[in-house]
Amino acid sequence: MHFQKILLYFSVFNFQISLSQTFNLSGKISSNGEPLAFATIYVKGTAIGCSSNSEGVYNLKLEKGYYEIEFHYLGYYTKTEKVNLLEHFTLNVNLINEGLLLKEVEVNDSEDPAYAIIRNSIKKRNHFYNQIEEYNCKAYIKGFQKILELPKNFEKVLKLMGGKVSDTSQLKGIIYLSESESEFFFKKPNQVQEVMYSSKVSGNNQAFSFNKLSDLNINFYKNLVQIGALSDRPLISPINENAFLFYKFNLLEINNSQKNAIYKIKVMPKRSQDPCFKGTI
Repeated sequence: MHFQKILLYFSVFNFQISLSQTFNLSGKISSNGEPLAFATIYVKGTAIGCSSNSEGVYNLKLEKGYYEIEFHYLGYYTKTEKVNLLEHFTLNVNLINEGLLLKEVEVNDSEDPAYAIIRNSIKKRNHFYNQIEEYNCKAYIKGFQKILELPKNFEKVLKLMGGKVSDTSQLKGIIYLSESESEFFFKKPNQVQEVMYSSKVSGNNQAFSFNKLSDLNINFYKNLVQIGALSDRPLISPINENAFLFYKFNLLEINNSQKNAIYKIKVMPKRSQDPCFKGTI
């Protein structure tokens, strides 16, 4: 019995020490004072990394030690910083714009160069879809719902419903916030497992919420993308085999700083009623 007690105390002691050796490397990624949202941060030579949030702020949890941290953002020069992490440390980074805006691409009255790139992507779609048999990754998800504007007659509607608000500006701002950390495992054909390490929810969810990576398992290499929390109808992938019936494409930028050229392409639905994506790929 005495031996068991000593072993238990020793285990707890070791656990406390291991926690104390984990530190936060955090900061803000920007360019000339403008925050860079969703930039990529990696520990060089590893798969450990994270992304900056919508305000360019990042937070990377690492054990005590020496690291080379790489900061990536499409259209900007990659920057590497050396850090000897002995405590919580703030590292703000300024990235320099490469300015590679279609200087080597001739755009005329004929077809936009993006269409040829998308055609090649469609040809390779099945190859890449079948390339990975299984994978696992760690995920940090942060989402929020925020009221930016209210209808002009909202105060009158509120009074008719029996509500009383002296200042409607009090209703603006963040109404819902969720954060989670998890590890996600996938194996073909449909074996999925997610281990949730921590989850925190604040406020009242008035729409939809993605608090698990399994809710966001989106694969553009599939013809149709299912996102049940958003729509009962599947969404059409921008590289669907019939993508040109549903989408228009525009080549915005070329980045040749890496081993392969990276193309930034604007994706626009042809019709507003079609279940399509809108943005950049």
